[in-house]
Amino acid sequence: MLSGESSDLFMRYFKAYLEQLFTDYAACEIYAAPGAAAFVSIPEDFVINHYVSGFAEAVKWWAGSAMKAAPEKVVEYYMALNQSLRREAEKSHQFSST
Repeated sequence: MLSGESSDLFMRYFKAYLEQLFTDYAACEIYAAPGAAAFVSIPEDFVINHYVSGFAEAVKWWAGSAMKAAPEKVVEYYMALNQSLRREAEKSHQFSST
């Protein structure tokens, strides 16, 4: 599914689905959460694109590695990386606001 001729078609539909999912997530979890001020200066469509592209490529990486890791582990990697990036953005915002 993630290789061959159908790969592009699958990724296009998958990313469209993820875009809606992460748009809903952004409204509830990113821009309404404590520390959201760090993201106010970043266009929402850029943030959504980051989440969608990162997750889609994580799935592609997982499939390309013969699905050796459990899917839950791949999600754990993805979430840990994004949480780390969020903490760094919050720290940078704190320093630039003072």
